[in-house]
Amino acid sequence: MHEVWKHNRFKSTVNYTEDGTILDDRSGLIDLYDSISTQDAHLAGVRETLESQLTDERYMLATPDGKGGWVRDEEESKKIQGSQFEKIIQGVVDSRAYGYTCIEIMPRFMEIHNVKMLAEVNIIERRNVLPNQARVVQRQGIWLPGWDLNNEQFKDNYILVNTGGLGYFANLVPIVLAKKFTMSNYIGFAHTYGQPIIHGKTPSEIDADKRKLASDIAKSSEKRVIVTGQDDTIDVKTFTVSNSERVFTGLINLTNQEVSNLVLGSESMAGETQAYAGSAKTHEDIYRARIKRNRKYVENVMNEQVIPVLQRMGFIKKGVYFK
Repeated sequence: MHEVWKHNRFKSTVNYTEDGTILDDRSGLIDLYDSISTQDAHLAGVRETLESQLTDERYMLATPDGKGGWVRDEEESKKIQGSQFEKIIQGVVDSRAYGYTCIEIMPRFMEIHNVKMLAEVNIIERRNVLPNQARVVQRQGIWLPGWDLNNEQFKDNYILVNTGGLGYFANLVPIVLAKKFTMSNYIGFAHTYGQPIIHGKTPSEIDADKRKLASDIAKSSEKRVIVTGQDDTIDVKTFTVSNSERVFTGLINLTNQEVSNLVLGSESMAGETQAYAGSAKTHEDIYRARIKRNRKYVENVMNEQVIPVLQRMGFIKKGVYFK
């Protein structure tokens, strides 16, 4: 809540400040974002599903055919199939999650199988980027030393992809953190109430006999053998699913559904099953629309910000577009 409040305060005061004042430091917010993206397996899986539809060999460089279609340029498209160029696409995709990405493209090329490719692409540490102030700082929270990304000397090597918002991770932080606490409590609950109990019964009323049977039962977990008296009985008692356990699992499932709905548009595309075919078809249509929107976003950023930089470097020729 503090980070959201700080962001809103920045938007209301940015026009009244001068250079030298840091107002858009999001390092604390990025800490929260990284904590959920690296520690929640379901979120990681959902993002992998999304990225698989945006990267791989699904993109090309093409020229318009004059009829509303596109003609693939084979020679130019080969140049963008390397791992370094894929970092650029990954950075653009991540900008929707984090709210921004700063990409560094070094003007060096290499040849692999007679195909010219980018030699080095880096994603600048987000904690050192002030996106709405278009500045990179060497130390978090300290204005100097720093670099103004609007300066002419940096425009051909640094690309700031800024959505203008806090990214969809801002919507996920509360529910994923709640899930982490719920999971922790659930594990404690399971350790206390979910473990089976070995119940031993002996007809003897002597305390020493009862303690001996209890000791033999405890040792049997290691020795896998227990010898009892003729009238002794041993059974294992397990607990049935309680309402308390359903509360924990229900909260976890609800969180997973919300994550899937936000990123993919449907929980069914993240592995959930649907009750009937009509529901599955509806969720699939929503999923396809969400993927189409993400692809359009990537295309726009690439054609407006990235491709012109690569053309000025001489890496790709004029007149081609990213599709």
